[in-house]
Amino acid sequence: MAEEPISQLERVAADAPIAFTDKAAERAKHFAASISGVQGKPLRIGVLGLACCGPQYKFYFDEAQPGDTCYVVKGVPVVIDHQSVLYLQGKTIDYVERAIDGGFTVKDRDERAEIYDVSCECASEGY
Repeated sequence: MAEEPISQLERVAADAPIAFTDKAAERAKHFAASISGVQGKPLRIGVLGLACCGPQYKFYFDEAQPGDTCYVVKGVPVVIDHQSVLYLQGKTIDYVERAIDGGFTVKDRDERAEIYDVSCECASEGY
């Protein structure tokens, strides 16, 4: 019998290609509990495409699909499609609050360089 995709969430964070800061995990759990219709769904992290400032990332709550890689990172169920895993390997997900907006950011694991820069013109079009 085929295993349900969501049952793969038993994988531990040590196997995950990504890490979460405490703030990112806290905000993801908050959103999962407070947004109507997403309770019980894992956070999907994916790559929309490449732009001049690097990969453009997407974050939303969605059911796990066949072929997804599923993890629990700092208590947050996460699903990543097989193509996005390549771009997320070794990255840290953070949550940044700004005066006007806020959101998840993707950084190198050593946190020296922010990868997703919303000031990039191509990143701001349609995102």
